[in-house]
Formats: sequence, C-alpha cells, structure tokens
Amino acid sequence: MLKGKGKKAKNKLDAIDKAMKKVINKLNIVFNHLQKITNSKDEKKKRSMLKNMTEEIPKRIEFSYNGLRFYIDFTIVASEIADQIDIKGSIIYGTKRTLCFLDCLFTDIDCQRTGRCDHYEDKPLIQFAVNQHGQIKSSGEIDDEWWIVDKANDNLEELHYRSLAYIWKDALDWTNENLLP
Repeated sequence: MLKGKGKKAKNKLDAIDKAMKKVINKLNIVFNHLQKITNSKDEKKKRSMLKNMTEEIPKRIEFSYNGLRFYIDFTIVASEIADQIDIKGSIIYGTKRTLCFLDCLFTDIDCQRTGRCDHYEDKPLIQFAVNQHGQIKSSGEIDDEWWIVDKANDNLEELHYRSLAYIWKDALDWTNENLLP
C-alpha cells in the first residue's frame, strides 16, 4: 500500500493519464475535421513516437495544395509549471519534398540519397498547442486562438487555411532549396 510521496506520485500519474485521454479526444476531433477539409484518404502512417498510444493518437494527414506536399502530424507534449504537469496536444503543419527529382536523371543507378523508405524528407513549419478543454493556440506565429466544440466547426477550417497561407512561401522555398544558387 502506497503512503506519502509514493501515493502523491501515483495520483499525479493518474491525473496525467486522464489529461492525456482528454487531449487525445480533442486531437481526434481536429483530425476528423481536417481530414474532411483536405480530402485526404485514411492513411496508415503513424508518426507518433509514443509506444502503446498509436491507436489513440491520430494518424498523419498528407495532402497537396498549390503543387506542394503538406502534412499535419499530431502528438502529445508536456510542460512542468511549479509542481504540476501540463499535458497538451500538438498539431504540427509541415511540408515534405522528395529526396530525388521527380524525373530522376539516373534511372540505372541505385540512389544513395533516399534515407527513408517513402523517399521523402519532412520540414515542420508551424505548431499549435491543444489543451484538454479544446483551446488551440499558435506557438507565436499566428496570434490567435480557436476552440474545439464536440462537433467539427468553422474554427478548424479557419485555422487550416490561415496556417497554409502562413507557411506556403517557406514550403515553396524549402522545396526548391536544392535547385537555387
């Protein structure tokens, strides 16, 4: 039977577990709505690094817009304030590019540039924090906040398009980085 500090630690871990479940629920609401907005198919790609959470944390959303490849990843992050742990979800918008040209110049050579099995490289460009109450805040790039209600709403559509407008130029520059002097 736990006493004192051990009991306090167990209670803290139980509270973290409850907070994570609430945050994951909010991330799943965001995922379902953004998947509809982007018209992406139900991908099997899991980008979360958290073991045993892969069925609960949403999958990656991949889509193209204006000729560029974008993705949205979801994960859980924590910060410590005083003696409290603050659990938040994270929505990461980024772009990806091929490691080789679309029309490869050397088709008879085994390419050594492909380090990943899908032949892509990722670049995260903007991040949003989601708390267990459904508040979404930017990490400073877009000074605004949105709220998630139980059903999908227009707030997520506004967040999505404002994010794309904000990161589009950086995504284009990074995609063309290997070509430009």
